Amino acid sequence: MQRLFAHLIIVLALTACGSGGGGNKGGNGGGGPVTTPSAALSVDAGPDRTVGVGEKVTLTTEVKVVNANPGTVISSPNLTITSGTGNIEIGGSSKTLTDIVRLSWTRLEGPSFSVTRNDISSGNFWFEAPSTGTADSVDIVYQLTITNAEGKSASDTVKITVKKLASGSSSTSSSTSTSSSSSGTGGTEKPTSSSSSSSSSSSSSSSSGNMLPVANAGRDIEAIGEETIILSGVASKDTDGSIVNYVWSQLSGTPITLVDSAKASLEFKAPAIKAAEVYEFQLTVTDNAGATAVDKVMVTVTPKDAPVIDVYFPTPAGIYKEASISVFGSAKAIETQIEKVEVGFGDELASANIDGSQWRIDNLPLPSGDKVVFTVKATDALGRTTQLSRTIDRTGSARGTGQAWSEVYGMGVNNFGTKLMMFAITDNKLINQRIFSIDLASGDRSADLYRVTSDALFDLSRATYDKATDKFYASAEDRTLPINTQAIFEVDLTTRKHSVLATFGTFATLRGLVVNADGRIYGADNAAPNIFSIDLATKETAVVANRQTNTIPIEYSIDVAADPTNKSKLYFLPYLTSSAVVEVDLTSMPVSSKLVSDSSDTNQGVAIRKASRILVDLALNKIFLATQETGELYEVNATTGARVQIDGIFAQSIGYDHDRHLLYYNEKSKNAIWVMDPVSKRRVLISGAL
Repeated sequence: MQRLFAHLIIVLALTACGSGGGGNKGGNGGGGPVTTPSAALSVDAGPDRTVGVGEKVTLTTEVKVVNANPGTVISSPNLTITSGTGNIEIGGSSKTLTDIVRLSWTRLEGPSFSVTRNDISSGNFWFEAPSTGTADSVDIVYQLTITNAEGKSASDTVKITVKKLASGSSSTSSSTSTSSSSSGTGGTEKPTSSSSSSSSSSSSSSSSGNMLPVANAGRDIEAIGEETIILSGVASKDTDGSIVNYVWSQLSGTPITLVDSAKASLEFKAPAIKAAEVYEFQLTVTDNAGATAVDKVMVTVTPKDAPVIDVYFPTPAGIYKEASISVFGSAKAIETQIEKVEVGFGDELASANIDGSQWRIDNLPLPSGDKVVFTVKATDALGRTTQLSRTIDRTGSARGTGQAWSEVYGMGVNNFGTKLMMFAITDNKLINQRIFSIDLASGDRSADLYRVTSDALFDLSRATYDKATDKFYASAEDRTLPINTQAIFEVDLTTRKHSVLATFGTFATLRGLVVNADGRIYGADNAAPNIFSIDLATKETAVVANRQTNTIPIEYSIDVAADPTNKSKLYFLPYLTSSAVVEVDLTSMPVSSKLVSDSSDTNQGVAIRKASRILVDLALNKIFLATQETGELYEVNATTGARVQIDGIFAQSIGYDHDRHLLYYNEKSKNAIWVMDPVSKRRVLISGAL
C-alpha cells in the first residue's frame, strides 16, 4: 500500500557567534532557527505542519555541522526509544569539544504513541499520526535538543496538528518540509512502500450492503537485529462502522514468536541474525458486520553491527547504455574487518577487489532487460553480511523533472552525497542566474534555492561550492558597487542571501575559484596578474603567487584547482593558446611553482588548445582539463604530465566529488548532467536528456 509521510529534517549549525534556545512557532507555519546568546549552537526542528490521521510522520535525523572540524558527526550512537511515549535519544562519543554528542526528540504535548526506527544507517524514525478520539484535531509538540561535548545545548520545537478524516475520506497528500537543501545519507537506498492490500476500497460493499473495511499494515520497515519493532495497523478504517478485531500473522521468514497478535499494533524483537533477512507479515481486520480485509508489510532485518556498505558508482537509477559496467564503493566492518565484497545480478555474484575500505569490480557484464538490478553483498570476518541493490536503466532517454538550464558556472556534491548543487543560468541570460539542486536518486531538479535579482550579481565569471558550509562562492561584478568593480561573493544556501566577501577594484579580471582544505579561497586575478587567497575566517586577502614566483612566474591564469585532501598544493592553467598545467607549492618559503605538463611537449601526449577548466584528484594522481571552445575532456598524469583525451565527452562545465572520486559534467550544448568514473571512464546520465 502506498503510504504518505511528512519529513522533519534536522540541521545542526555551529556558528561563530549566536546560540540556540527553545522556540515555539505557534500556528504560523514554522520559522527559522531559534537562537539565544548563551551557547554557540543553533538548531531548527522544521516548520509546523498539519497531517491526517494514519499518515506517516517521519523524524529524519540529518546532522550537518558548519565551521567545525571536517566530518564532525555523532559517532558510535547509542539509541534509546522509550516505547509508548514517542521520545527518542541518540548519544555518541566525541573527538573535539565541537562534536555533537547528544540529540533528542522529546514529546511535550499530545497523546502517547510509539515510534519505529526505519533507517538503520542514519537513525530515522516514524510514527503513525494517532487517532484524535472525539476531537476534530489534536496537537503534537516535539522539542529537538542538541548538546555538544563542551556541554552547550540548543533547542527548537515543532507542532504537528493531526486532523480527523472526514467519513469515507482518506489522506491523499503528504506534508513535506525541509530545513536544509540536502537530505538522506550518501548512497544507501531505502525501499518505498510495497505493501499490497487485498481488501476492497472504502467505496466497495458486500452483498448485504455493508461497506468493507480497509486494512492498513503500515509502511515497509528496515531494522537492526535485536531491535524492538512495532507494526501499526491503527490507520485501518471502516467507513460505515468500526474495526472490532485485528489479527497479525507471519507469512515468510524465520519464524518469530508473536505475543498479543490480536491488537492494532504488534510489537516484537527482531531476531539476532548474521545475514540480512526479509520477513512478511499480514494484518487481517474485521468490522462490526463480520467483513474482513487484509494488508501486508515487509520487515527487512540487518544483523546487529553488520558491515556498512555504499555504492559510489553507478549512482542510483541512472541511464546507462553499454554492455558492461564498473561498480565501486566502500565497505566498513564494525570491530573486525571486511572479509569479502560480492557484486552481481540475481544469485550470480563475483568477488570485488578490496583496497582498505574501498572495493571495486570492472567489466561486469549486464544482463538483458530494460531495467536491471544488481546486488552488492559485504561479509565481515564474523560472517555477518549486509547487502543493497541498485537499478540501472538500459533503455531510457531522459531522467528527472524540473527546471532547465543553459550554462553551468559551478557545481558540487553536498555533504551527504545525495544532491548535486548547481549554479547556472537559464535562457542564456545573466539576469537568470540561479542555484538549484539535482537529486542523485531521481534526477529531479529542485526549485530555486537562490535566485539572483537584477540588483545583485552581474557578469558572473566562475562559482565554486563548499559542501562543509553549504555555500557557493562566485567571482563577478556587482551592480550595487561602483561600476566594473570585481568582487568575490558568498551565497549562503541556509539563509538564501549573498554578501560581498572581498572586492578587487575596477580593473580586476577574476578567473578561477576554489575552496581549499586550509580554510581559504584561491583564485586568479589576470589584471594584476597574480593568484590570491581569501581567509574565510578573517576575510583577509593575500597575494600567493605572481611574476616573482620561483621557477614558473605567474602571468595570466584562467582557472585554479585544489584537492581537499592535500592543502599544500594548487594547480592552475596559464592563459595561453596552448594549455599547460602548473603546480604551486604553498608550503615552500617563498612559494614556488613547477611545470607539470606542457601541451607543446609532444612527448607527453596529445596537444590541448585553450583549456578553460581544471580539476585534480591526487589520490588517483589525475588532473582533468576541459577546453573552452569544444568542451573536450583530457586526463593529465599529475606526476609525469602525460596527457590523453577522454573520448566521447564534450563538457561545458565540470565538478568533482573527492570523497567518492566521481567527475560530474554538464554536456556542452545540452541540458544533460553526467557522472563519470575517472578510472574506467564509464559514465551514467543522472539528469536531463540524451
